Amino acid sequence: KKINMRINRPELQRIDEFCQHGRGGHTLSLLLNERADGRHFWNLMYMKHALAEGSESGSQHGQYIFVMMTSITSQKDALDMLILQELGGAGSGAEAMQKLRDALREREEHWLPSEAAPLRIIGEVSTAWIRDVGQSLDIFWEQGHFVPRIGTVSALNFSGMWPLTVDAYSSYLEDLLGAPADGRNSWRANRDPNLICTVADPLGMDCPLAFLSRGFQESTGYNAGFCLGRNSRYLQISTPSLNEVLNGEEITRMQEFCSVRGRGASSSEALIALLLNQHRSGERFWSLCHQTHVVVGQAPYILAVYEVLSDAPIPSLLKDVATSEDALQRNNAAAMKYCQQVGDFLTSLRMQLRARWTKLAAAAVAAAAAADEVIVISSAKPPTRKTASMKELAAQATEALSGFLKDGGEGCTMETWSSVADTP
Repeated sequence: KKINMRINRPELQRIDEFCQHGRGGHTLSLLLNERADGRHFWNLMYMKHALAEGSESGSQHGQYIFVMMTSITSQKDALDMLILQELGGAGSGAEAMQKLRDALREREEHWLPSEAAPLRIIGEVSTAWIRDVGQSLDIFWEQGHFVPRIGTVSALNFSGMWPLTVDAYSSYLEDLLGAPADGRNSWRANRDPNLICTVADPLGMDCPLAFLSRGFQESTGYNAGFCLGRNSRYLQISTPSLNEVLNGEEITRMQEFCSVRGRGASSSEALIALLLNQHRSGERFWSLCHQTHVVVGQAPYILAVYEVLSDAPIPSLLKDVATSEDALQRNNAAAMKYCQQVGDFLTSLRMQLRARWTKLAAAAVAAAAAADEVIVISSAKPPTRKTASMKELAAQATEALSGFLKDGGEGCTMETWSSVADTP
């Protein structure tokens, strides 16, 4: 009863007013309800005054209220957090809830019920709402990054379209990764663990993920239930200072690439990036990421393909979150000086990799043209494109990292960081 009064009271008053005094129109309400077994659920309730056939509009007889209820699951965790805030004495849960309800009312006049409509409107209104109140909710933070699930509509729109993506871009994927051992159907069915890729929506706020492959989930430790609708920045290093030194330039390039919305599918619109990523367990790994703008179902998306550099060494200082945090606490200056050395090397290596990739991709296109392979670039239908293999570039990156870390102090301990950092 206590929860009901704090969370539902304003909404129940609106519903009572609609039922008792309304004679037309419809309304949308968001309520915290309870099942027969005692479990709670969030209910988006649509109500509309209806008149039975043959009844007169001014009569009290034959008037009914049509009700459609939808259990909302996409933002259930966030809504549940508001309950805890309210009952914990913070007093902000009901206020935040009212902002979401106000946003629903602003859209209810032109809203029409359908099978997918409730999920779509919740996804749309919760986007701005989460950006407004979500900073205070732990559920929207991961590895030190604010990654709210505000792209559920993007994931919903892309649902079932991955097989179409494979059909349209299978040749391009094979150029990047090589042909799948079990054939393209293993890609279409998303059961190939060697295919590490994502699809993001550049038109959605914060460029949310709309799809991720089985290989991506296994390589990063994050499942689709967590990832869909979020930006993928949770893969970045959780320590801001280290992330900026080691990944900053690549992150800026990727943000700029994703911010150019609706580009279509020009063959020149591709990006290659070398990143030090962070597994959900806190362990770190090198990855080579290739992004390209694609068109699926006449909508623009960004297809990202990853090559994990499993043989590339990582300095012991940077191998996991716990070691890095301990090093920074014990001797921040020495640790950061060493990381800056690594960052400077990465800047040089990335320039070499980008130059090499440009040559490899150009050679692949030239070879295809010489062999009379058709290269179609069209906004009306998916392109048949040629590109280079990521394997060669991954090998170059691995060799370079191995050579640098061998000379620069692979496996550095706290006692040797200062001497390593002072080495020209």
